[in-house]
Amino acid sequence: MAVTSHDLVAEYVGSLANAGTAQGTNAPYISTWDNLCGTYDGALSGFTPDASSGWAGAGSAGDPYRLVFAGTDDVVTPSLWGVSSDLIFTYEAWVNIGAVTATQVIVAEGSTAAGGAYTSLRLVTGASYVYASLALYDSLGGSSLRQSSGTTVASGIHHFVGTCDATNSAIYMDGSIIGTDAAHSMSAANFATIDSANLGARQKAGLSVYLTAGLCTARIYNAKLTGAEVSANYAAGVLAYASSGGAPATWSGIRVTRHI
Repeated sequence: MAVTSHDLVAEYVGSLANAGTAQGTNAPYISTWDNLCGTYDGALSGFTPDASSGWAGAGSAGDPYRLVFAGTDDVVTPSLWGVSSDLIFTYEAWVNIGAVTATQVIVAEGSTAAGGAYTSLRLVTGASYVYASLALYDSLGGSSLRQSSGTTVASGIHHFVGTCDATNSAIYMDGSIIGTDAAHSMSAANFATIDSANLGARQKAGLSVYLTAGLCTARIYNAKLTGAEVSANYAAGVLAYASSGGAPATWSGIRVTRHI
């Protein structure tokens, strides 16, 4: 399947326009994170100008531009993307993670009502591991969760992708598939309660499961990327996504020349 500009619903990249000389020192730290696709700009809340919260990065491969989440109440809230309502979507992110001591969400859509549905790309902790995971919880209480089997996530910069269609889902880390579900048994009708979208937290009748990491890029598609497309995006590297205050002049992998 060829990915077109209409498949890419939202894209948020760390940029020179937002990053200051140190974390949190630049004025836009508590304003918005622009979506390069035009709409769905994300409102920042909870961020403070200190060493663990706010804009950061020098724009290099080892220190990419990013928004650092402190894990307490930092969250970016755009208007609803709505891509998971038909269960055909992709969540993609480059994340700079440190020590992960609790389960935390990278990208999510969910319901502000009790008992509603939600979807999320997240990191899950256990007794001696950190897994990447794609969670699908419907409004009837059923769930389908596919996490990386035996693949522990180390600290550093990683590329995570969760894909889903009407019957199956998959999770990728650093260009390789690490978990699949051939029959997730979710019904799109059960996701009608989803009414919010977030970066860095999950909405489930209230925000929770906050991210403690630097989010370099988040991309949301209303299509399911193929394994080859995921691998191409990973091979392009984190700097292929970075910009200096607007859409990059050149694109790589499956990126498009002009957004909607």
